[in-house]
Amino acid sequence: MLKWANVSELVSPKDVRQLSPLGLLRLGAMGLEDAEVLEISIEPTAETARPAGVIRWDHVRPEEDGRLSLPNHRYNVVFLNQLLERSPEPQALLRNAATALTEDGRLAVVASQMQPGSAGTYWSFSPLGMALMLEQVGFDVREFRAGIDGITLIKRAYDGNPTASSRFFGEESPLNSEIERVLRSQGKSTRIINLRKLSFAGLFGTVAIRKA
Repeated sequence: MLKWANVSELVSPKDVRQLSPLGLLRLGAMGLEDAEVLEISIEPTAETARPAGVIRWDHVRPEEDGRLSLPNHRYNVVFLNQLLERSPEPQALLRNAATALTEDGRLAVVASQMQPGSAGTYWSFSPLGMALMLEQVGFDVREFRAGIDGITLIKRAYDGNPTASSRFFGEESPLNSEIERVLRSQGKSTRIINLRKLSFAGLFGTVAIRKA
């Protein structure tokens, strides 16, 4: 059975920056030339925001009942952007999405851990729960990265999602900045800082590959 110690081994020992959803996708596509990406989400990423080096980008929006109508194609990266929360059967969705991957393809998942409930949302996920679910459907997690912190995400929703706070999806959010400042002053390692950020993340990202 996976434990929190397993998660701690899967955070970056080098880079402490939080990642936006697109930053997570770039991490998932790192090292790939001429990547082909399938984004599965409610709304597609704007073309102007898509990473360079992607030669094909397709988008699939789930049906009302959660079913996926996938293209007859195999992709290097399948990008699930805040979608598992909206699926009544997230494991089934993951298995379905995996059929669109090449044999050595990568799954990039952005999920919420501390996000206020909204219409159409069934679940929240902890990093440990995500690792367990991915393992159960045949994937090994390669890395976890924190996104916007939970306090900032909740406050943003409470305030009516003001445009000004949208910047915290891409730049360091207030609690993440405080965590880094305090733990750096205590001489903590980058891995410990990242694990602390992950513990309090409102959104987090996961990159996973098929089990060998």
